[in-house]
Amino acid sequence: MLLWRLPRGRGFGGRSRCPLCQAQLAWHNLVPIFSFIFILGRCRACRARIPNRYLLVEIVSAVALGLFGFFAMPVLTIVPMLFGVYIAFTLLVLFFFDLYYFILPDVVMIPAILIVALYTIFVGANPIQHLVTALISGLFFGILYVASKGRWLGFGDVKLAILLGLVFGYPLSYLIIIASVWVGAITGLVMMALGKATMKKALPFGAFLCSVALIVLIFYDKLTYIEIFFR
Repeated sequence: MLLWRLPRGRGFGGRSRCPLCQAQLAWHNLVPIFSFIFILGRCRACRARIPNRYLLVEIVSAVALGLFGFFAMPVLTIVPMLFGVYIAFTLLVLFFFDLYYFILPDVVMIPAILIVALYTIFVGANPIQHLVTALISGLFFGILYVASKGRWLGFGDVKLAILLGLVFGYPLSYLIIIASVWVGAITGLVMMALGKATMKKALPFGAFLCSVALIVLIFYDKLTYIEIFFR
């Protein structure tokens, strides 16, 4: 429900309600995926159709967190595991916000940057490297933002680059940026070939960054050879 709450200034607290009739939802209507199927995608009170995007969010989130649990958790101790779950959840939230609204909300981004910075300084194995990487990434994106006057990317992307630099350090954060550019370019070309977009259509670059970063987070243990190669 964050996708509905935050753009409307509702915040994190309070019980969930139907967006149309404002009927308060019971706990058994809030079970991800299963509740949507059980109530046939309609509000129990007003019978209004619930947008399929909510089901998509629940399915993608379940798959991503499930993959993280399967591939990453077995090789992590408790503190890195909890940190990884938080990062995965944050990337999912930012991905869907940018995909649907073209925004990367500060209410999610700023706390994430602060939390990751503190984790990097006090728990991380190489804090200086991660901090410098975040600074360079943010500076590079900031220059692009200023030079294009916000046409090429938004200021939220600048903060996201800082976040990814803090989380992944060198070289993974840079590789995530490069891969995201390629994924975005290929996606744009495919959409234009299908007649779904034009050269003037904006694409949610933050969503590409988050999706690639989430894949790297899930398979991080399998990508250690990349870091060795760049040493």
